[in-house]
Amino acid sequence: MPTSNAMSRATKDESTGPEITSTLAGSGKRGLPGKGYTVNDHPTKLWVNRWLAHTAANHIGQAESAAEPGFQSVPCHCESGAVAAPLSSAASNQAACLVLETSGLHTVRALRAANVISDPSTVVVPNPDPTEFDAIVAAEPTLLALRETSHTLIAALARGETVHATSSSSSRNYADPAPTTEDDPTDTGGNSTGTDSPRTIPSRYHFIWLDYCGTLASRAGRQRQTDIRRLIEGALIYPHSVLAVTLTARGSQPWYKDELVDTLVHLIRGAVARAEGMNVVAIDCCSYRIEGPHPPMYTVVARIQPAGSSLLLTDPELFTSIGPLPSNVRLTSGWICADGSVGAPRRAPCQLLLAAERIAGAFSQVVAKSFAQNEDAQRGLRVLTLESKLAPVACALLSGPNIVTVTTVVVDADEAAIATAVLDQCFTGTHSCHNKPLPAVHVTNHDRRGLRFHLQDNPELSAKGFDVVWLGYERGKPRPSRELVQCDGWADLNFLLSSGALGVTADNDGVVGVLINADRTKLCWDAAEVDWLVAGVQATMARHQLLALPEYVARCTIGSAQVSIIFRVTLNGGARTKCGRAMENFSEAEQPKVSHWEEFVRWDSMRTKIPTTAGVKHRRAAGPCVQALARGGCKSILVHEPGFFSVVPGILAHQQHGITITCCTDGDVVQFEELQTRYSELENVQAHLQPPESALDSDALVLFTDGGVASFERSWGGFIDAWRQAPGRVSERRRMLIFLVDCPAPGQIALLAARAALVVCETHPIWCNSRHAVLAIASEE
Repeated sequence: MPTSNAMSRATKDESTGPEITSTLAGSGKRGLPGKGYTVNDHPTKLWVNRWLAHTAANHIGQAESAAEPGFQSVPCHCESGAVAAPLSSAASNQAACLVLETSGLHTVRALRAANVISDPSTVVVPNPDPTEFDAIVAAEPTLLALRETSHTLIAALARGETVHATSSSSSRNYADPAPTTEDDPTDTGGNSTGTDSPRTIPSRYHFIWLDYCGTLASRAGRQRQTDIRRLIEGALIYPHSVLAVTLTARGSQPWYKDELVDTLVHLIRGAVARAEGMNVVAIDCCSYRIEGPHPPMYTVVARIQPAGSSLLLTDPELFTSIGPLPSNVRLTSGWICADGSVGAPRRAPCQLLLAAERIAGAFSQVVAKSFAQNEDAQRGLRVLTLESKLAPVACALLSGPNIVTVTTVVVDADEAAIATAVLDQCFTGTHSCHNKPLPAVHVTNHDRRGLRFHLQDNPELSAKGFDVVWLGYERGKPRPSRELVQCDGWADLNFLLSSGALGVTADNDGVVGVLINADRTKLCWDAAEVDWLVAGVQATMARHQLLALPEYVARCTIGSAQVSIIFRVTLNGGARTKCGRAMENFSEAEQPKVSHWEEFVRWDSMRTKIPTTAGVKHRRAAGPCVQALARGGCKSILVHEPGFFSVVPGILAHQQHGITITCCTDGDVVQFEELQTRYSELENVQAHLQPPESALDSDALVLFTDGGVASFERSWGGFIDAWRQAPGRVSERRRMLIFLVDCPAPGQIALLAARAALVVCETHPIWCNSRHAVLAIASEE
């Protein structure tokens, strides 16, 4: 049985990202602190192995009645050497299997013990790790091993390529033409187990176990979803087969308990429905924790059979041979999803779902109060929402007092089906539904997933203009600070305004809500993500002669910061009807209680800014920096620092007279306006969005960043080149470059200094929040 960690590594490619951590060298097994075992050998994992193998034997063993090809009646030998009584002619033969495995080969052994296979000659194991791969081949020479990721293998099979097993010293070759007849899973391209005769990988499988041990929401998770769709829709599994997937919610924030299982179940059922000719008989789920408070592991098993065939039941003797259920295992047979109806997620709502419902309630109140005096609106509002599967905003609007025509756009086909069911039930359950049009749910094109693309492809949706727009990106990746600074360029909002989809007129205001996930690790000050989002939306609106005022702001700081802002939008310079007052009497009586929650009826962008923990490294680096500037006698200094809380105050405290400080925010309008207010009374401190031409004559550049070397060079490499080559330099003082970068590789500090024709004279390691940064001080020789 693969370890949770090693199997993540077995599928490692460019998309796996931070979910992967290293294994013990050469072992492929991750040890648990203070324990005498590895995850690979944990009794719970071994029990899950046996459960999967016997489930496969029970289901695949009845394939004879389904006339499955590829099985032969031969005796099956267990690990003990005794001849086992076959469950059926199918189970007692060679089922084609694809498993993610390590050198422990516990899955292969469990399959053999359960009579699914008699030997591993039709078991395919992709593993890109050279050490693990060689150990697998040495342990089972007849096994079909590949030194590739499962993603690469599945993609090649889906393209119809013939794949060969690889030896421990060569790479596999996809050059062979695709087979023209249905392959026999027992045919491995010859019986030779050596490397002289390449053995063919089966192109279809009866049993597949994708032991990913990750989530579906990350970039790697989207690749996993693609793998599952390719396996099912690409006819890479037999109509009578078992598909098992192991996932965990590590690193993600679910909306309710076991949501990850629901997502996977809908993914599998949707793919089977599109594949035709197959039917999901049942989906079982085994959840367990190996150690500590970490999120549970989920192993989901889908039993698939040909459409129209009789229902095959689970053998009641299934569990007698695999041992009693461990105390830390929860086994659910016949999984029923909780997100197919409005009330079902009450199974155990998590804080993010409560936050989403609270935000949806606030949005509904803003809409109701904003259009309370508008006679035209009483006849019906056109609403556009971009949401995920539970569509909380659309449900709240349908349940509100307004007559609304709701158009909901969902970017995933499986989630769109769920959203349709949710909205239908919400619509029929609304007491005044007879006055309201039926809501419509649209799914974006798979290759053009953005909202703007969907509106471009369906211009009739926005022809009349929308009164209310909700842009919900709550299930997207956390937005980094740099992206939030530039959010006035976001494509969806710009397209809505440029195409006239937002129907704001002199007589009709509009309401726009935005919900995003923000990365909190590099904020220049507390709630900076709100400042950036407010400023970006207002700047976008201003380009189209519109005025946007934030009516309501909410932050939920569980994991990444979930930020929601609701704007009233009116023509710039037009008559505002009670704009900014819709939420003054906001009622919290009916709102769910949410932890780590903040909400504001008005947003004060001029408040006193409070530094975050991300600025600790800047404070620690400011001391050596200011001392070096004083020793060098620098009088004209260009400074960039997120938040500007440490370096500029340090310089002013040490020597305020006779120096000129140019603060550059690198295009950040919010910080620029803050600096103008903060240093409005000091003539020797000037704020600029970009370095002015006069800064080329600066004695020193102080450049503190919150990124690595590549990010530093993108932002400042060009200016450093111009500073080095600037003609007619007035000052005779030695130039100095002081910079702070995260996690530089050996030699990169010297290369950055050399770019300015300077030599590094001091370096100071800075540790903050377990992250390593280096302060470098370079000057002329």
